[in-house]
Amino acid sequence: MKINFGTGLFMAMGAFMLFILYFFLVAMREQTPMSTRQAWEDSQTYTQRQGQQEATRALGILRVQPLANGVQVFLPGDSATTVTNLQGKLRFQRPDNETMDFTLTLQGGLLHTVVDPRLKTGRWRLKAEWTSAGTTYYDETTFYQP
Repeated sequence: MKINFGTGLFMAMGAFMLFILYFFLVAMREQTPMSTRQAWEDSQTYTQRQGQQEATRALGILRVQPLANGVQVFLPGDSATTVTNLQGKLRFQRPDNETMDFTLTLQGGLLHTVVDPRLKTGRWRLKAEWTSAGTTYYDETTFYQP
């Protein structure tokens, strides 16, 4: 059977449309979360967080030192002046798997060693929020746990 130019063009365009439709359907079935479940609440507190981050930047930066079986978290500040009734939360988030997220409470000094079996190998985002001497501080950083 001989295929002329018009028929070949029609078949090529039809095959291309089916190809695009196939990839569209595959993409629609794929679960790709673009934000966290609490995205609305996070956007409402954005300006408040900016003020807390400015207060934190005045003290220094949040540092994370990965260890073999956990991490050490160094909160910024001068231990003599900013450790008055220090209380807060450390929120560990896995960008690729929200079921691995967990939160720990802070009490005490500026150095915290976290040894937790939930802290698996991979990329983590740490969000730290603490209150000391009536001032609330907030900072976040990303680290890789070996």
